Amino acid sequence: MGTRSLDQLVIGETAVIHSLDPDSPASVRLMDLGFTPGQEIQVLSKALLQDPIAIALRGTIIAIRRREASCIRI
Repeated sequence: MGTRSLDQLVIGETAVIHSLDPDSPASVRLMDLGFTPGQEIQVLSKALLQDPIAIALRGTIIAIRRREASCIRI
């Protein structure tokens, strides 16, 4: 199975970050927040229209936009 993006996970699903899209302007900010390759993440909740998405990462909860989540490959 090939890689998927974080925005494709369902609530409760856990995955490991494979890479971030280097062409996305959000990648640097996401890496600063701790979204780095090898980190385990879990989708905790999604808003009614799937945006934003609450993610458990490194012992904290971070909400990111769906377009930002789409640049994170798992």
